[in-house]
Amino acid sequence: MKVFITGVNGFIGSFMAAALHEQGIEVSGCSRSAELKPELEGVVVRYYPALLHEDFSKEMFAGIDAVVHCAHSFAGENNVRRNVAGTEAWFAAATVTVPTGQRSFL
Repeated sequence: MKVFITGVNGFIGSFMAAALHEQGIEVSGCSRSAELKPELEGVVVRYYPALLHEDFSKEMFAGIDAVVHCAHSFAGENNVRRNVAGTEAWFAAATVTVPTGQRSFL
């Protein structure tokens, strides 16, 4: 199984990545940081810097079986609107890219 985690560098995302990796699940992910946290090297096989509320490449979801959404934007005013719109965009991209019958967006 291949899982993509948004916010993989964050508190919840990094623990989720480690737990999934320990179970033999291939983990990819994104976060707002330019680079993956050093402690996740060898755990996360593909990393993409991306912001929840900005455009992103749908190619991130290629070959993915499930998406675990842990990202949250704390930036500026209207962050609730930004988080809702961002989550909707990520959900739409994941459901188009992940094969039908295998879609999981948590």
